[in-house]
Amino acid sequence: MAAPTGAAIAQSPRSFSLRADNDAFDFWMLPWNRPDEEYTSGVHLTYDGGNAPRWSKLFGFQRSPCVLHTLRCATARVELGHDIYTPSVDLKDTRAATNARPNAGWLYLSQSARLLTVDRADELTISLGVTGPPSLARFTQQLAHNAAPAFNRPTDRGPRWSSARDRSGS
Repeated sequence: MAAPTGAAIAQSPRSFSLRADNDAFDFWMLPWNRPDEEYTSGVHLTYDGGNAPRWSKLFGFQRSPCVLHTLRCATARVELGHDIYTPSVDLKDTRAATNARPNAGWLYLSQSARLLTVDRADELTISLGVTGPPSLARFTQQLAHNAAPAFNRPTDRGPRWSSARDRSGS
């Protein structure tokens, strides 16, 4: 194992992370009893590190890098994310209730500037994304349910994405 030396120590820490959220991860419940409604799934790939983006200067963020023994510095974060939302449904009627949340998706890219001090962290994020059919929510959810049909609940077999209330199409 090599230890960092010289310039490597002076650089900001950098990391990648992958986060996957899904109602199917409620492992303490039988698969067919797990909820698949409201916020149902999310996948987020994040890169932390580097200097704060140039646009952050407009909001008073200094662009000084985070190095050893600094008391105030700025870093950046970039995230590619995908979130899926589905309505609550009943076993007897797989159509969503009139006042239920519609099927929806949010596919986005965000960039954050973080200002760090000894006792505080401020963060400003700009996100750009798409909803509706371009979000690929319908495709993604159907792909997941088709990949593991043994874990689907009876309500997963209904016309979940075919109603007029669908905000995420195919």
